[in-house]
Amino acid sequence: MTDQTVLEAEIREWIAEQLAMLLGREPSEMDPNSALAEMDVISLDVVHVIAAAMKQFGIKVPRAEFEGHDTINKLAGLMARHAG
Repeated sequence: MTDQTVLEAEIREWIAEQLAMLLGREPSEMDPNSALAEMDVISLDVVHVIAAAMKQFGIKVPRAEFEGHDTINKLAGLMARHAG
């Protein structure tokens, strides 16, 4: 595994844990390929989790680049690409 792949997996797990906590679910219930809206995640929660994830992992992603990244996997991939 590359460093980026490992980081992406760590970010994916972290985001799933945070969203699950907000929704009162188990992280295993968070499908990383499902649209966040389909899992009843509201946009304000997404904004807070993204901001916390960027702080947690020391990553900066321009706000405009989040457009269309509507799953946990897509968010994790985007953030991992901006690491370092």
